[in-house]
Amino acid sequence: MKFRTKFRTVELNLPKEVAAIEKVLEQANLTAASLWLGVVTSIVPVWSSASHATFAKLASAVGFTLRPVAKPSAPDRYVLGFLSSQGGLQKARPGSHRFFYSTKLSYLAFNNDNIAVPGVGGVRWGLKAPTPYKFVEAGQNTFENFAKTVRLPNPVYTTRSI
Repeated sequence: MKFRTKFRTVELNLPKEVAAIEKVLEQANLTAASLWLGVVTSIVPVWSSASHATFAKLASAVGFTLRPVAKPSAPDRYVLGFLSSQGGLQKARPGSHRFFYSTKLSYLAFNNDNIAVPGVGGVRWGLKAPTPYKFVEAGQNTFENFAKTVRLPNPVYTTRSI
């Protein structure tokens, strides 16, 4: 007795699917960085523009408009903040997109987590904006809430008879 049958295979166009996923991840990373910048720059006040300048490299990488202008009563220390920071986008491997920010501006780090009091932690005078800023925590929450909404494309399968 002989049997004949037709089998159908399921195929995935892997290069096409990976490209579609990469596109979604890249756009999601840009959006997440912009949302993060929007939140943190709304929390961190501008006086001499140094603190906001620490965000300039990341802002430039994602096309976020950042225009910190020192208050008339303050020295312009934009360069100090810019040189004290790192920021940008990074793709380590396929499927791994991230944005990054770091600063060595000690008083910004101090003001994020501590109540600034003249004479404590290097604080020389009172601040106009209350501390702690907690901008790192707010930025993290914003990122996590956005990340929960990102949806990857469903794969498209094709079939073929063999």
